[in-house]
Amino acid sequence: MGSNFVKNYGQSLLSLSFNLFGILAGTLLALNLDVLSLAKWSFMLFPGLLSVRGSIGKVLSARLSTALQLGTIRVSFLKNTRRFYIIICTVVLLTLESSLVLGVFSSFLQLFF
Repeated sequence: MGSNFVKNYGQSLLSLSFNLFGILAGTLLALNLDVLSLAKWSFMLFPGLLSVRGSIGKVLSARLSTALQLGTIRVSFLKNTRRFYIIICTVVLLTLESSLVLGVFSSFLQLFF
């Protein structure tokens, strides 16, 4: 039982450590808040960014949980099935695509303000 607990605890810490990038991004934003005050319209982008991030996270978790339940992927990050890597690549593509759309939208928004 002790070995299983340590293994699960280590995996939990690994998954939670991915949020360190979010903390770093928030810190950088807070340090550079004076830059954002020059373009006050940029604050209107935050709800869109957060909702897109949440939607992509929901898609990833839904696809992974369903694939795990069906047994089409393994519980491993390395040496997994092809379907797992397709899901990961799709999420990366969705993130890049949504970033591009929000970037174009913000550029047009800047023209009006």
